[in-house]
Amino acid sequence: MEEFLIYVEKINYDLFLQYKGESNKKRKDFKAVIDYLKIDLMGQNFLDIGPVYGDSLDICYEGGAKSIDFVELDPIFFTFNKLKSFTNGYNINLFRELKTLERRKYSLIWIKIAFSADRFIKMKLVLPLSAWLANLELLASPLAKIIICPYWSNDNYVRRIEDVYHNDFTRIMLNKGYKILPMIKNHNDSLRYPITFYKDMSNVDTSSRKNN
Repeated sequence: MEEFLIYVEKINYDLFLQYKGESNKKRKDFKAVIDYLKIDLMGQNFLDIGPVYGDSLDICYEGGAKSIDFVELDPIFFTFNKLKSFTNGYNINLFRELKTLERRKYSLIWIKIAFSADRFIKMKLVLPLSAWLANLELLASPLAKIIICPYWSNDNYVRRIEDVYHNDFTRIMLNKGYKILPMIKNHNDSLRYPITFYKDMSNVDTSSRKNN
C-alpha cells in the first residue's frame, strides 16, 4: 500500500486525490443512510459497486461485516481497494459482467456514483435497465437490502433531467419494487444525487424470486 500511494502521488492522479480529500464527507454519506435504515453492519456480506476511494468498505470492516466485496473498473481505485487486507475486488464492467459474481451472497448492496440515470433515459435503455436490475438482484440474499443512488447530470447547475420523479428511469425503478427514500442529510444532493432508491428483498414475493 505504501508503494502504491507513492506511485499515485508521483503520477498526480487528480481524481484519486480528489476522493481522498473528500473521504470524511463520503464516510458521513454512507453512515447517514445506514443509520437512517437502522442497518447493523455486523455479519453483513457487503457489496459496493463503484466504491472509488472505498470509504463504505472501510466502514463495513469497522462495523464487523463478514465479507466485503466490490466492483470497480478504474484501475487506480481498484488497486487501492484491493490492497486493503479485508476486501475482495472485481475489476469488471458493472453493466455487462455482474453475472460473474456469486449468486444470493450479498445481504447489503450499495451503489452510488457508479452510473448516471441520464444514460438510461437519453439512450432509451429502459429494457436494459430492467435486465440489469434482474442481474443485480440475482446477487442478493433473500433478506438483502439494496441501496441505489444514481448520478443526475447537470449543466451550469441545472439538471438535464429536471423532474427526477417522473421519467422512464424512475418509473422502472418503482415498477421493480424500489421505493424512494426521503432526503437524507449528508447523503442526498438536490442537484446531483436528489433521490435514493431502496429495496428490501425480504419483502419480495418468494415465488417471483424463484422465477429469477
